[in-house]
Amino acid sequence: MQVVDILALTGHAILLPIPRGTKRPTDTGWQTFGETQMRDPEYLARLNNGSNVGVLLGKPSNGLCSIDLDDEQWIEPFLEANPRFRSTLRTKRLRGCNLWVRIVDDYPPLRILHHPRLKNEKGKPLEIGEWRSTGGQTLIAGEVDGLPYRVEIERSPVEIPFAEIMWPEFIADPPTLNEAKQRKTTPPASSAGDAYPGDGLDLERLENVKHLAEGSIRAACPACREEGGDNTGEHLHIDAQGKFGCAKHQGDAQHRRKIWQLAGKCDTRVFILPNDHTAISESARNIFATIAGSHTLFMRSGSIVELVRKADGCSLELIKPESFRSRLERYGHRLVAWKVEPPLGMVMKPKRCSEDSARALLATVEAREILPAIRTVAAAPVIVPDGGSVKILGPGYHVENGGTLVVGGETPDEIPADEAAKLLLSTLDEFIFQCPGDKARAFAALLTPALKMGGFIRGFIPVDVREADQPQTGKGFAAYRTRGFASAHTPGAIS
Repeated sequence: MQVVDILALTGHAILLPIPRGTKRPTDTGWQTFGETQMRDPEYLARLNNGSNVGVLLGKPSNGLCSIDLDDEQWIEPFLEANPRFRSTLRTKRLRGCNLWVRIVDDYPPLRILHHPRLKNEKGKPLEIGEWRSTGGQTLIAGEVDGLPYRVEIERSPVEIPFAEIMWPEFIADPPTLNEAKQRKTTPPASSAGDAYPGDGLDLERLENVKHLAEGSIRAACPACREEGGDNTGEHLHIDAQGKFGCAKHQGDAQHRRKIWQLAGKCDTRVFILPNDHTAISESARNIFATIAGSHTLFMRSGSIVELVRKADGCSLELIKPESFRSRLERYGHRLVAWKVEPPLGMVMKPKRCSEDSARALLATVEAREILPAIRTVAAAPVIVPDGGSVKILGPGYHVENGGTLVVGGETPDEIPADEAAKLLLSTLDEFIFQCPGDKARAFAALLTPALKMGGFIRGFIPVDVREADQPQTGKGFAAYRTRGFASAHTPGAIS
C-alpha cells in the first residue's frame, strides 16, 4: 500500500517508518512526532522506501484509535455489540484484526484487554486484545515473518464518541473514561471559541499561565511576545467560558486571530482559502505544505502535474484549475476561509474553492518552491550513485536525479558481484554473435537504459539496433529483455 493511500484512508494521520519485518518504531521520541515530521522530505522518503508503516494513534492523529483483537473468535461478538464497526477501516496480518475508530471526544489511555475466565500458560488472565490510543501505534502496511499486513475493510474510520462503544462480556476489564489521565484545566468552548475550529487555546502552548478565581486564566499573550512585547506575561485573559483576548489590543480582531494561530487548540486539518483576509501566498503555503507530503502533485518544467494511473501504466498530466478544485477535497482537510462576523470578530467559515482561487494558487511561487520536483517515473526500483557506492530507490518518491517516483515493483535483494555478473551474462547464452565485441555491445545495451535512468550516464546514449540473417532469431525478444532490465518504458523497435 502506498503512503498516499494510507493517508487517504486514515484522514492524514501521523505515520511512522518501522524497519521492514519488525513491529516497533526505532526512532527516539516517536510518540511525540507530528506534522513537522510529515513535512520533512527525508522522513517521507523513509516511509516510501519499502519500510513497514505504523500509524501514531490518539492526539497526534486527531483522535484516531484502534481496537486490536488477537483472535478471530472475538471479532464477530464484538461486531454484534457494535454494528457500526462493520463499516469501519479494518486491517489484519495473521490472526484477529484491528478495528480503526476516530473518537470525537475524550478517551482513555492505552489498555490491555483480558478474558474474564480464560488463563494463559502461566495461569494469568488471557490477553485477548488491546485498546490503543495516545502513546501507541498500530502497523498498517508492510510485513512481519513474511506475512503482509492487509486492509480487509477499505473504509474511513467511523467517528464516534467513546461512550458509545459497547464492550462485550468476554472483555473483563474494558477501558473507561474514568481512566483518562487528568488534563490541565482548559477553558470550555464558548461563543468566541466556536468561531475557530477546535476548542479555544491550548494552555501547553502558552507561557506564564496563572489560574485565577472563578476559573479564569491569565497568561503571556503569544502575539505580543512574537513582537517583543508583554514582558510581564499578563496581557492574555481567558474567562471561565473560554473567551480570550489581549488587554493591550482590546477589540482587535486581527490580533486575536494571531493569538489563535500561535496557541489555538484546534483541528489543524484545514485548507485556508485566499480572500480579503488571507493573502494568496499565505494560503498557498498552508495548502501545498500538506499536498507536498502526499506525493500526488509535482513540479515538472515549471508546471504542476499529477500522477495518473491507467491500465497500461502511469503518466504525469497537467493539473488544471477546474480539476484542482476537486483535488483539494481528497486530503482530509476542510476548506475554510476567514470572515469578519460581529461581534466575534474574525471567524472561520466553510467555503468552496472557486476556479479563480484555484488558478491563483497554482500560479504561486510557493507552489513551485514547496511541491516536490519530478523528472522520472519508474515502474520498478532504480539503482543510482551514492557517493562512492550505489543504492536502490524502492517504491515511493525520491529527490535523487531531480526527483524520481517509483510506482511499483519490490526492492531486490543484494547478491555478490561475481554471482550477479554470471546471471546477467547468462541472459545472452541463447544468442549467437559473430565476435566477442558484438556480445559485449549486446551486454552493454542491456544495462544502458537502467544506467541512464539512474543517472550514471549524463549524456546521450546510442540507439540499440539489431539485425540477423534469419527471421525468428529473437530480435524482438532481446528488445523486451532489455525493457525488463530497465522496467520503465516499452522500447521502440526499427526493423
